[in-house]
Amino acid sequence: TYHWNKRIKLFGSQIADNKIDSNQKPGQILYKIPYLQIGTGTQPLLISNIQIEGKNILPVSQFIQGHPEMIGDHFE
Repeated sequence: TYHWNKRIKLFGSQIADNKIDSNQKPGQILYKIPYLQIGTGTQPLLISNIQIEGKNILPVSQFIQGHPEMIGDHFE
């Protein structure tokens, strides 16, 4: 997927057990410690690790410290 015109790879994905936030739009990014929660048309995805193009894979909890502006934004 892409964000800020950079390729983003998502690792450690799982489907959330329930509809945690029914108002979350598809592609919307939320931070639910220790995961990124990505909205879908049904149940959100939980992501534990992320990699920006040309960078190392990081745990979401470490990544979000350097990129807090991603919270509430959307993937392209």
